[in-house]
Amino acid sequence: MLDPVPDAVAALVEASIADNTPRAYRSDLAHFAAWGGTLPSEPALVASYLAAHAETLSVATLVRRIATISKAHEATGLPNPCQSEIVRATLRGVKRTRPTRGEAFTAGGPVPGPGRNGRGREVRV
Repeated sequence: MLDPVPDAVAALVEASIADNTPRAYRSDLAHFAAWGGTLPSEPALVASYLAAHAETLSVATLVRRIATISKAHEATGLPNPCQSEIVRATLRGVKRTRPTRGEAFTAGGPVPGPGRNGRGREVRV
């Protein structure tokens, strides 16, 4: 059984969360559930969720979704699958295989932006 939380503590905990955070949590959990995710989840299921969306969602979105799934488990006292090595390694793999912010991949490597050469230096015409 959970210990009762004093009102002052509950108010501070509520104030620690931005107004949009609960909405983001609901959206993240709904996406996970629509894919077939469940609470509680096994580490292999969460890692499979990452792999299934590695090419379609940004790294930042996947990191936030894993944080949400982790919080949902911890808030309900369930074992947290997101702390497992398979989930952590899968997320590291996603980060290593995805282009970084502002970088596009082609067969020949990053595409220079307008007015720049392949090393990011300005090209004077």
